[in-house]
Amino acid sequence: MTALLYVFGLVAIVAGGFAFLAPLAFFDLLAAYTGTPNAHLVRDVGAAYIAAGVALCWAARRPARRGPLVGVAAIFLLLHALGHVWDLATGQVALSHALIDAVQVFVPAAVTVGLAVYFLRREREPHE
Repeated sequence: MTALLYVFGLVAIVAGGFAFLAPLAFFDLLAAYTGTPNAHLVRDVGAAYIAAGVALCWAARRPARRGPLVGVAAIFLLLHALGHVWDLATGQVALSHALIDAVQVFVPAAVTVGLAVYFLRREREPHE
């Protein structure tokens, strides 16, 4: 679990850092299909990814705090994924992007939500 948290956390930090430091390059590479670029908005998303990544890496280092830390990251990743679902469902983004979204957005969100539920349930169990 520790390695998985580090991998997801570091990927989020790297992606967020790219979005934060080079928003227009990030947009052109990964989000141009969504419409007109907005550097400020891309930086905001980058900041959220950095925060989620830090929470995941922190959770990797602090097993006793994993539930809340992974939960915070999961909230952002789930809401971000739901935004992508909305865009696909309403035709704002072509369905041809669903596979890209699955790899980049939906799977990381689902795994992180699953980990958050797992850790939060474990923390509620009585300790012997």
